[in-house]
Amino acid sequence: MAGRVFPLLLLCFFSLFLLPAAAEDLIINGELEFVGGRPSQLPPGSVYLVELSFLVMDAPRVALSSFQDSAEKLNEGKPLNFQLRLPAAERSSSRGRHLAVSAVVNVGWSSSSSSSSSSSSSSSSEWIRRGDYKNVYMNLLEVPTDKNTIDGLKVLIEQYK
Repeated sequence: MAGRVFPLLLLCFFSLFLLPAAAEDLIINGELEFVGGRPSQLPPGSVYLVELSFLVMDAPRVALSSFQDSAEKLNEGKPLNFQLRLPAAERSSSRGRHLAVSAVVNVGWSSSSSSSSSSSSSSSSEWIRRGDYKNVYMNLLEVPTDKNTIDGLKVLIEQYK
């Protein structure tokens, strides 16, 4: 009996260390970079939003993770950093799929709390206005199987005109 138990215990012990990285959440750390240089000042109420979603061409985009913070820290010379988290359950079902990272900086307002004085139904879906900043390119990531973090992701953003 002891002869059969030892290999089983050994297998259990090693499986703790040999589990693929995909069994854990994936953490994505990055920073927004302004094309043509950072603005010198942003008005009060400015926020930035970074979202992570699966790239699906024939379906509406569904955010898997999002990060929102005040963009006013740019006025103090601080970068617009972000951290996104892809939960392990989503990660394990993502084999062969690509992730897309998108970003927007709302200048002087927030799309998550915008309320227009007009009763138009389009105000509830407003996410960008002229003068805001948006990502230049679609930032695609492949879900890594050998590590749990992606560091130093740069998302280029430009002014929306």
